[in-house]
Amino acid sequence: MEFAEMLLNESYRGDMESLIQTASEYLTFPVMLVDSEYKGIAFYPKQILNDPIWDEIYKYNRIPPNIINQLNLDNMMQLGSVNMEPYLLNWGFLEKYPRILMNLFDSNQCIGYLAVLTEICTKDMLDKVKLIGIAVALKMHRSYQVLLTSPDYKTMFLNMLLSEKRITKSDLKAWISYFPECPSPPFVLIDVAQESGREKNLRELQRYLSEIFPGVLSVVRERTLILLCQNRHFGPIMNFLESKGGAGLSFGISENCKKFEDVRRHYEQSAFALSMRSEKKERRIFYKDVILDYIIMTINKYSSREKFIHPAVLKIQNYDEENHTQYLQTLQAYVGNLFNASDTVKSLHIHRNTLPHRIKMIEEIGGFDLKDPAVCAVLMLNFYAMEISGE
Repeated sequence: MEFAEMLLNESYRGDMESLIQTASEYLTFPVMLVDSEYKGIAFYPKQILNDPIWDEIYKYNRIPPNIINQLNLDNMMQLGSVNMEPYLLNWGFLEKYPRILMNLFDSNQCIGYLAVLTEICTKDMLDKVKLIGIAVALKMHRSYQVLLTSPDYKTMFLNMLLSEKRITKSDLKAWISYFPECPSPPFVLIDVAQESGREKNLRELQRYLSEIFPGVLSVVRERTLILLCQNRHFGPIMNFLESKGGAGLSFGISENCKKFEDVRRHYEQSAFALSMRSEKKERRIFYKDVILDYIIMTINKYSSREKFIHPAVLKIQNYDEENHTQYLQTLQAYVGNLFNASDTVKSLHIHRNTLPHRIKMIEEIGGFDLKDPAVCAVLMLNFYAMEISGE
């Protein structure tokens, strides 16, 4: 399960203690939350750690005035006073007790402090601490307005929609009602890949896109940029991506999605469409154009292809091999030309009177009627499968 999704589940369904515990166990470092008056709200693990601030919270559920005064003298609590960005404290009073601190805000008012007891200050760690801070602030806020305009929070919302876990209507209603720029259906999922595989370029595109189209939900995962946008924004967004991203971008595009509950299914459509870019040799691949490929690949995944090939195809193939005829080629051309006799004759370069005789023989050998819609549907599927497999 994605880390953002884990935090989201806890922020909605669990209490603050369980949220902090989830964060701590995932990071494998102690995590502590205090309010703006330095009173303990939650921390994990529940034990003495020989850390002066942690142990005071553990024993007395608050930070004493002498430590608060020392923190202020060392200018430790003011660094994050501008925005919700985590930063490392590893000097002065805390030189021997390093930690990452994040100030939490509501309408420009500090409502608390989140601390992770670690000196590891990589970008990945800071990003995870920021996600924790957003999830924690969500629990603390009665109004979601400040948080829901945050790009990080939009990412959490889209991650929830993309997850395989079923979304409850109450959870979805809460997100939508407090998200002022939430796109309304119908919308489309776009999966964007950078052919060079440079994820950094995708993140730059994501940043620019969020500034120009604030209502678009986006997330970078598995080396692709996933976008959820209203249908009316599709054209302008594609023009923007192609102008900024250059020729190195490819796009998988889903069918129209009419409900938030169906986002996961439509993401699978866009992802599959994108996966077909090499075979189709196109930059824009719409799912509607590769549905048949999806059907074929799904069948191949769960069953051998021989099991869905019509028995008549094998009969005609064996007859051709034994009698040096070309009835299977004729049938394939007839099916490929949508059972149009005139087009089939042209493609095979045969006399128009030859085709009716061949069709009669094909039906006798195969034991089927080419006027049967079910037979025709299976044959079309069979020959398309043979075409894409190179047979």
